[in-house]
Amino acid sequence: MASALARPGINGENAAAVHARVAWLDARAVQPALDLLPTAMQGRAATAQVLTIALQESRIVTRVQRTNAGVPGPARGYWQFERGGGCVEVVHNGRVYPYTKLLCQQARVDLRPAAIWEAISREDVQTDVLAAGLARLLLWLDPAPLPLRTDALGPDAGWQLYLRRWRPGKPHPKTWGGWFGAAWDYVEKPTGQTISSS
Repeated sequence: MASALARPGINGENAAAVHARVAWLDARAVQPALDLLPTAMQGRAATAQVLTIALQESRIVTRVQRTNAGVPGPARGYWQFERGGGCVEVVHNGRVYPYTKLLCQQARVDLRPAAIWEAISREDVQTDVLAAGLARLLLWLDPAPLPLRTDALGPDAGWQLYLRRWRPGKPHPKTWGGWFGAAWDYVEKPTGQTISSS
């Protein structure tokens, strides 16, 4: 399989532009969030899956979901949490509650689903870290291990995990493989290497 970031485009977008957004979000929010969580929640597979979901949900372009009519939808943050969905689950699930509390304290956000939902729609480093951490916590609640690129079912296992934890209303399976490959290309690239758009 050719490197997703070496191709001229990923899901119709310039590969270098996708890579730049992925690198920006990883440095800004994903790694700082993972650093606040236990070692068992960290690693390349966690980084790749969290970044893939951000690409799938928002392309790392918008923190506020837009409907076809251009009005705000129900989802917020680069991971598109819904007030009554993911925001509720990470607050009320005992397995992740202590980590949700820690992430909220770090971001200075009240530990309430509505407060979290509102906060992650803002352009703010701390609330981006909060959203990235909450995305990792949602994945932690799934009993399946995080998929690796080298797994026989790599992208498919990642897609199934995403479906179980995000429960998207209008899933787009055709874009998942490109985003999964882009995230893994980023995670696996040698430090300092840039990805060409050609």
